Amino acid sequence: MQQQVVDVEKALRCSDCSYSEEGQLVYECGPCQAKAIEQRIKWWQEGKKKLKNRGEYYLVGDERRNKIQ
Repeated sequence: MQQQVVDVEKALRCSDCSYSEEGQLVYECGPCQAKAIEQRIKWWQEGKKKLKNRGEYYLVGDERRNKIQ
């Protein structure tokens, strides 16, 4: 059986995004931008839930004003 060495980062690259010769992202296409935004929102919401469950989260700004008593 023969094994092949695969550059994982290169294999996972989007064909619509642009990369420099060093492999750094130069331009991100719309679908990849939307996916990244969605992941950040999910990360933020999960973090807030964890902090609330530990009792270490304090309401600020609009959250405090809009809280239902």
